[in-house]
Amino acid sequence: ASLLGEAVTGKGILSQLNLETGIPIYEAEPLLLFFILFNLLGAIGALGDRGRFVDDAPATGLDKAVIAPGKGFRSALGLGDGPLF
Repeated sequence: ASLLGEAVTGKGILSQLNLETGIPIYEAEPLLLFFILFNLLGAIGALGDRGRFVDDAPATGLDKAVIAPGKGFRSALGLGDGPLF
């Protein structure tokens, strides 16, 4: 859509943004910089997060098992009770 707008108006991407939103470039520039910086810092901050709390002990042995011992495949999926179909 932006490329089509550029072809029709002959203006660049930021000038096209001005035409579509009505916000002048000098007012939109700090917002665009904030948006880029916010996403960049969020992505960098998420690199160190591996989805575990610091207090959690690493799972070992049977705790790592996908299906707990003593459970069959059907009961692990919640299908152990009653008829299957």
